[in-house]
Amino acid sequence: MSIHKQTSFIQLFCLLTALFLMVFISANLSPVQAHLQQRHVCDAYAQTKAVVVIEPGRLFKDRDHFLKVMATDKNFAVAYTRCIGRAVDRFSFVESGFRLEEGRDELGKFVIKLQAPSFNVIRQPIALTNTYNSVHSFSEILAGKSKKDTRFSAHTVMFRSFSGNVILIPLKGYISIYDFAKKASFAEVADLWRQACTIAKELKTANKPFVFASHAGTASGQTVPHFHLRFELQK
Repeated sequence: MSIHKQTSFIQLFCLLTALFLMVFISANLSPVQAHLQQRHVCDAYAQTKAVVVIEPGRLFKDRDHFLKVMATDKNFAVAYTRCIGRAVDRFSFVESGFRLEEGRDELGKFVIKLQAPSFNVIRQPIALTNTYNSVHSFSEILAGKSKKDTRFSAHTVMFRSFSGNVILIPLKGYISIYDFAKKASFAEVADLWRQACTIAKELKTANKPFVFASHAGTASGQTVPHFHLRFELQK
């Protein structure tokens, strides 16, 4: 066999081996893992000592665009939510807590930020990793016994707080968005962002400006130890 033919044979063998491995790996990955292999989902970096940016790996024009993608691209929504949990671990926000909020980076790109509060000594802190306690002020709402105007989906319930803000919470017990990002199922994450997009559209139609955020830990302002995504109406 000539050197040329031998080289061609080796190249063909390597190509077929690579294709086989790609098919084998893809077949054994979960949808989210496969999605992570296909494209860069997000990056996390410290903007300041107290602010961490969770930068999406794709460009979003604004919040509406972001929520629309989160509602329709389930793989991206789950992978990006998991990024939040990893960022909290990476920047050691588990002890101090944080406020998740929408924002812009230095170039004006839409991002999610983790705003770390100045740590305060609190007698009964809501730690991000405590065992979930089902006795709290959302209990009646979750049980369908509240007189509040509520709307249930497969995995979430939406209602208005006393302050008039719209609150979206998962039906299962998660202490904070950190807890949710680490443990929630694919279906739960997808449903949360789908309902968030619906709420945002309704508030926009009603001409009610808002920002969406979530407090994690007492030091950040969380008062109920059950994860809730807040749509804070602007005065």
